[in-house]
Amino acid sequence: TYATWVFYYFLEKSHGVDIHRQIYTAMENRHPYDAIDAVVTGGLKKQWPLYTVKEWNQLTTEESFLEWDAFAIEPFEAVHVPLKVKPILIGPRGDFQDRLTTDLRPLTRKYLAYSVEPGADVRSFSVEMGHWYQKDKIALKALVQYSGSKGWKVEDWNDQREDRELCLDKADERIRKVVLIYSHFGFQPGPVETIQIRVKATNLGCHAYRGN
Repeated sequence: TYATWVFYYFLEKSHGVDIHRQIYTAMENRHPYDAIDAVVTGGLKKQWPLYTVKEWNQLTTEESFLEWDAFAIEPFEAVHVPLKVKPILIGPRGDFQDRLTTDLRPLTRKYLAYSVEPGADVRSFSVEMGHWYQKDKIALKALVQYSGSKGWKVEDWNDQREDRELCLDKADERIRKVVLIYSHFGFQPGPVETIQIRVKATNLGCHAYRGN
């Protein structure tokens, strides 16, 4: 549809203008999705998750659609419903939990944003790798803003079998904001992928003792 122009604009910026000629040439003998997958570097498995990071369109340390073309649209929860950033608030039991189930169709994505408010007694943060057995179709990118930095880091959170943990007792893991981007890079017809998402935080110390 017309609305997919943003993805092709991303390909132009990441591969050069000639990428469109290459795709149309490949379409002579391939289905359009197969043509794109065959031509772009690393296929859609690599490029779709990278595109979903650009679609966040709020990074200050990377080029974005806003910088490229003054295109200021940001992700929405639903039509005309802005995406809300969830503050991580420690409850009376000493923890925070956010549990949800989401369905992803091929070439779609899901954004979840969290913030650690000043003074919040958050000492550990973790995300269960509920998509571990779906890694042939699902990728998880994390945009992380660490304390003391105005910029964002783009990280791959697909290498942990059980969960990804951050210890805020450590200066280099002290987060201020985290955006989780789940993307479905599959493009063949198939069932919807259902993902179990579990985000946790506690006020328990996590810095290990060292020494003799």
